[in-house]
Amino acid sequence: MELQQDPTLLWFIGLYALLMIGIGVFMSKKVSGTEDFVLAGKSLGPFVLMGTLLATWTGSGSISGGETSMAFSYGIIPSFMLMVPTLFGIIMLYIVAPKIRAFGKYTVSGILEAKYGKSARNIASVIIILAYVGIVSYQMKGFGFILNLTTGMTVETGTMIGAALIIFLAMIGGLRSVSQTDALSGFLMVGGLLITVPTIFIIAGGWGEIVQNVPESHMSNTGGLSTIQLLGYLLPSLFLLLGDQNMYQRLASSKSDQSSKKAQIGWLIAMIVISPAISLIAFASRSLFPGIDPGMALMATTTVMPIAIGGILLAAAASFIITTGNSYLLSAATNLTYDIYRNYINPKASDEKQLRITKGLLFY
Repeated sequence: MELQQDPTLLWFIGLYALLMIGIGVFMSKKVSGTEDFVLAGKSLGPFVLMGTLLATWTGSGSISGGETSMAFSYGIIPSFMLMVPTLFGIIMLYIVAPKIRAFGKYTVSGILEAKYGKSARNIASVIIILAYVGIVSYQMKGFGFILNLTTGMTVETGTMIGAALIIFLAMIGGLRSVSQTDALSGFLMVGGLLITVPTIFIIAGGWGEIVQNVPESHMSNTGGLSTIQLLGYLLPSLFLLLGDQNMYQRLASSKSDQSSKKAQIGWLIAMIVISPAISLIAFASRSLFPGIDPGMALMATTTVMPIAIGGILLAAAASFIITTGNSYLLSAATNLTYDIYRNYINPKASDEKQLRITKGLLFY
């Protein structure tokens, strides 16, 4: 099947962007200090916390790599396996969440300092800042690539739009607003994927037709990968999740330990829905578009579905990227302010000054 771009899909991106901006501006009026900006005033209930955990973890890596590329390149069973490290990581965070909240720190570096001293904090801060800036940059580029593939917009223009949305939503209200936009985006993701799976299977001719059109190895348990190769795909996501400062900040921002536990159970259930859905869509795409780049497998399906369903999936994919990007950007700026600026440049900085510095760093 030929891949054809559809500029009318841009309407769905525009509506999504306007909604996110409106929520961000509204929630920004509730920010009164640093704790509000960085930890949402430690006020997040289970519903919003679940949504922001889900949206932050599921980013462009999921829709242009991860389950998408694995299903397209190696088959459905290896792709399903990618869900296991995430579920294990969520269970581990569930166990340690009360201790995370008890520390009351803004950053992972702060937690490490309390346990191992300043050297550990400094090393962790540098690693986190460098890694997160890189993650933010490929979220911005990922946004440009999906708009180019689906609507024909140039990659450069799409990247600039993605960058503007990511920076604005992070800067306007910090986690106080990001958590709300994340929550809405998280549920948009689930809805969009659930609608897409049966639709794309119908378009692809059903399971039998799909299996007939993919390589035989795609139906094996390993897709032709060795055990070492499989571990190379599975372990990085587990280590990232267990060390992801965004998750620690969100767990620290929960209203109570009970809210945190409920949110993480909801996150676990949502991932059991989202991860296989992405795999199934990409697997169907392998049958429909065998010659495309594996990373574009999920987004290519938006161009062959009814406009409403394709637009919802595109908006859901955009929400994957925007929510992950603004979360990592906010997290990196927090490290710069509280681990470097406050400790080495201006230890006596007022709460208001630290808030201004954090917002300024988000822009620059």
